[in-house]
Amino acid sequence: MSTDNPFAAPTTAPVPEAVDLTAGLGALDWAAVKRLRNASHSIRSLGALWMIGVLVCLFAVVAGVSRNSKPFGAFEAGIFTVFAALGSVAIYGAWARPAWGRGVGMVLCILNLASLPIGTIIGILGLIAYSRGKPLFGPGRWTHREVEARYRELKAQRR
Repeated sequence: MSTDNPFAAPTTAPVPEAVDLTAGLGALDWAAVKRLRNASHSIRSLGALWMIGVLVCLFAVVAGVSRNSKPFGAFEAGIFTVFAALGSVAIYGAWARPAWGRGVGMVLCILNLASLPIGTIIGILGLIAYSRGKPLFGPGRWTHREVEARYRELKAQRR
């Protein structure tokens, strides 16, 4: 007779543990390096998208303030300027990746959730990338170049 309980709750595969920053990239397996590489590429892409957004905000401020018809007032120009400044900080955080860059990026992704429908998609994908990319930020971070080199090394070994 079987000892398995047919009424037991289903089991799942164990959740992978957090990435150990002190072990280095050499200790990571193929799947972990691939996830980290994808997160790094996504974060860089978010920086490029935010750069476009900053340029659009600045263009809107310049075009809106310089017109005689005044399509929007000082309040709207101030909001565009604040978003351009926040976007500029997030761009620096996405490219240089200081310890605070991850938090600023996540805040901007949360703000993007409100702009339907494309901003929502960008915000969700950005939150996923920033949550997976924790080892990419801070003083002991792994640079994009290091992650990319380790990925190529493991990819060559798999062939």
